[in-house]
Amino acid sequence: MLKSRGTAHSNQVREFVLTDHGVKLINVYVGPDGLLTGSARLAQEIAQRDAKLRQQAEVQRRERELRQRIAQRHEENAADEAEIKRLAASQERLAAEAEAEQRAMGAQRWADPADPDDNDEEQP
Repeated sequence: MLKSRGTAHSNQVREFVLTDHGVKLINVYVGPDGLLTGSARLAQEIAQRDAKLRQQAEVQRRERELRQRIAQRHEENAADEAEIKRLAASQERLAAEAEAEQRAMGAQRWADPADPDDNDEEQP
C-alpha cells in the first residue's frame, strides 16, 4: 500500500487479495448481514447469482405458461367462430326449407304466389 504525504486518505474498507501478480484491492460486499469479505463474500455472491437465475427461470416459465394460455384461447375463439358460421348456415338452410315447404303447400292449394308488397291487410 502506498501513501503519499500531503494527500487525503480513503476511509473506505477494502479487501485485499494476494495474487501471483501482487496485491489486488477488491470492494467488500455490504449486504443485509453486514460487511462480508473472503469466502463469505464469494458465497453471498454465488447465492445472489443463483437467486437471480431462479427468478429469471420463473419469469420465463410464467411467460411460456401465459403464451400457451393465449394460444389456447385463440384456438377456442377460432372454434367458436366456426360454430357460429355453422349455426348461421344451418339457420339459413332451415329458413330456405321452410320457405320451400310453404310454396309447396301453396301449390297444393292452388294459391296465388305471395306478393312481396302484400301484408295481409285489406285496402279500404
